[in-house]
Amino acid sequence: MVLRFDLPDVELPAKTLTNIGIIMNELATNSVKYAFEDTKEPEISLSGRVAGGRLRLLYRDNGRGLPEGFDPAARTGLGMLLVQNIAKSYKGSVAIEGGSGAGFAIELSIEEAQAMTGRGESAAMIRPHS
Repeated sequence: MVLRFDLPDVELPAKTLTNIGIIMNELATNSVKYAFEDTKEPEISLSGRVAGGRLRLLYRDNGRGLPEGFDPAARTGLGMLLVQNIAKSYKGSVAIEGGSGAGFAIELSIEEAQAMTGRGESAAMIRPHS
């Protein structure tokens, strides 16, 4: 499996980075469980950008794609509910991103993330390893 990252340097509270990790873990788990059965060279990519006080993350795999009419907001499974609720807690959203494979756009308010920082909580950087 190939993992690709193209992420901006952005300082966020450790709690926010943990929650982003939970979202990415859920999406990656779903990719591994459902998307790659007939994929010879599985790939997952995560890219991001910061604009207008928001962090936009794009998660994508190169698997079979999502079922027709898939709507993350209408899902009742625990994993997608968790993803939706974490994003909403940061005044954010989760949407399907078109293209091949499965793609999800996750947007979070950086201001909301910083406001949720607990007293004495440390901040950390999103900085992918080279």
